Amino acid sequence: MLGDTVNLWCNATGYPEPTVTWYAGSGEKLESIGISGNMLGIRNISQSCNTIYQCQAINSYRMKKPVVKNFTLRVDFIPDVSVGIKLNGKEILNGGSVLGRKKDRVVLSCSIYAVPPPNVTWSRDNITIGTYHHVNGAIEKSSNTDNFLYELKTKALETKIGITVTLDFTLDADYTFASYHCDAENEVGSNRKTVKINHVQKR
Repeated sequence: MLGDTVNLWCNATGYPEPTVTWYAGSGEKLESIGISGNMLGIRNISQSCNTIYQCQAINSYRMKKPVVKNFTLRVDFIPDVSVGIKLNGKEILNGGSVLGRKKDRVVLSCSIYAVPPPNVTWSRDNITIGTYHHVNGAIEKSSNTDNFLYELKTKALETKIGITVTLDFTLDADYTFASYHCDAENEVGSNRKTVKINHVQKR
């Protein structure tokens, strides 16, 4: 969990006594973290600690390459949620609300970072539009809304712990001017971001 302390042990034995060094990273991009010894202590764990750690042990007895052991550290945390807004292809920066007219096209992109992976639901006011299920990567549309109005898509973010669930629709009815909620929930907790779309009033 975030803020915890973790001790990783590399119980390397041999004669002469082996030297143990620690590396961290992902895939083939492991880099030395400048720490030697059988134990690696990590305090106040953050999201960036979600990676692979490797200990390498070597001594001077007939060894050209070290022996290695990998540890995959998973740091669990509540979903971190943000929503991007595009109106007729133009990005809107005042995240919480937007003014629109009928026939405007709206794209709401909900980006979530979470471990374990979350389920993500888009809703209009209190009516569910659709849910992304992390287990099978599928989107299930709700029968409670006019499904033909809304298009839902998913896209993996650059890191393995991130996903974007996009809601794409046109403001073609009065009830489409509403509050749209992106809810993300995993085993640790849940988080919500809301965007309110207001109708431009005629003068």
